[in-house]
Amino acid sequence: MNFWEALSSALQSLRANKLRSFLTLLGIIVAVTSIIAVVTVIQGLNSKVSELVTGRGADVFILDRIGTSEAFSSQAMIEALSRPELTAEDAEALSREGTTLAYVAAEAAQREDVWGGNRRVEDMNVNGVGPEYPYLSTFEIARGRHLSPLEIDRARPVAVIGEEVAKELFPTRDPLGEAIRIRGRHFSVIGVAKPQGSTFGVTQDDFVVIPLPVWQKIFSRRESVSISIKAADPNDIQTSIDEARMIMRVRHNLRPSQPDDFGFMTTQELLDLYRKITTGIYSALVGLVAISLVIGGIVVMNIMLVAVTERTREIGIRKAIGARSRDILRQFLTEAVILAALGGLAGVALGFGIAILISQVTPLPYSLRWWSIALGIGVSSLVGIVFGIYPAAKASRLDPIVALRHE
Repeated sequence: MNFWEALSSALQSLRANKLRSFLTLLGIIVAVTSIIAVVTVIQGLNSKVSELVTGRGADVFILDRIGTSEAFSSQAMIEALSRPELTAEDAEALSREGTTLAYVAAEAAQREDVWGGNRRVEDMNVNGVGPEYPYLSTFEIARGRHLSPLEIDRARPVAVIGEEVAKELFPTRDPLGEAIRIRGRHFSVIGVAKPQGSTFGVTQDDFVVIPLPVWQKIFSRRESVSISIKAADPNDIQTSIDEARMIMRVRHNLRPSQPDDFGFMTTQELLDLYRKITTGIYSALVGLVAISLVIGGIVVMNIMLVAVTERTREIGIRKAIGARSRDILRQFLTEAVILAALGGLAGVALGFGIAILISQVTPLPYSLRWWSIALGIGVSSLVGIVFGIYPAAKASRLDPIVALRHE
């Protein structure tokens, strides 16, 4: 018996026992559905997080009072908050003295209400930026233009606003040239950013960008800034980090034995940290799914043993007319694999459907990957092979004379 004959025989047997076949598949369907749904959502999260983290480019890093290592340790965070503030002058020194630093921009942020005429939007992100911010910006301009370095240096009352701010304050007219107010100060809108949508249910278009010197007058000149830096050589970011560290240590009068009183955040460090978190989720998922697959495999094996008993006479007839033991083994093993693979295929479809449904009713994104389809069908087929070998071997070892006497 060749493969196609075995396949045809297996499908006929499965069609003859539809309800039993379906009940047999339930364990595998549940297991594969679970892993596909979770993997699809996690892949969506991975893509979204990578997009957010690398929004400014993989060659951009951030100098702040708090670095990556301190940001996720409560004790280190408390100690980092006592460090001296970073200033716009620090950013200017880095830009002036750094030979491997392409662009340097100080930034500060505060949430505040923004007015446009008699309309108000509450709790917007008001960002103060340095002269080189257009080269490090995470958004593009849809209408108008970015703030110019001259406008920033001279603290001109100009602003770039996000799409949400534009729609809320100026729903019926073009916002370019209109005036907005922040804590009583007037700004002329010179640019509107392209819509960026929402991330995990949080809009990315609720912001106003103004010159940092003006921001410091409105909020606090003593507020610490963060400094975004773009490396001159994208393939050698570490050299740029080392140079920035040296310049800052000199500015802060640190002795060689003293630790840094500032920190760095790089794209790769943030991605590595996120991957460590999701690795734990994957590990827990593998354990849970393995249990479900083992249970599903045991059910497949039991059903196949019942099938062998029910079809003992059929096996005897096949052997009597010339079927070899390996033909019988191939037939029953093919049935077990097809049964499990169909369960895997159904689980893949249900898993994708659940992931899409989750993305529709929650902020969680999803991402369909071809390898997850192969994973679901491959794992279920492997279960069919492992748990189908014993029933198939038992069927192949039946004595044809004894099998023909079976009622």
